[in-house]
Amino acid sequence: MKESQPRAFIFENVEGLLHGKHADHVAHALRILSKAGYSSEIHRINTRDYGIAQDRSRILIVGLRKGLAGAFRMPPKFPQLATNIGDALFDLMAANGWSGAED
Repeated sequence: MKESQPRAFIFENVEGLLHGKHADHVAHALRILSKAGYSSEIHRINTRDYGIAQDRSRILIVGLRKGLAGAFRMPPKFPQLATNIGDALFDLMAANGWSGAED
């Protein structure tokens, strides 16, 4: 970060990073990023809300150079797109002759 000084970054990880002993590490990292000129926000998401065939809670830490603060907005959720791996791959399985595709 110091060397390349990007205008923005996104850090993705498990939600557990915000709890217990890890929470102190995240707070420390956010302080360092602030001193380096970044304004950071933590967003909790579930991948299924974005049409991904998983039910997985994640966190995103989005950082912007302080002159760009407020320029990022989370994209809208699309829970109606929620799917599972079977639905997502059904056409491929059926096309390749998998006998269980119709079940």
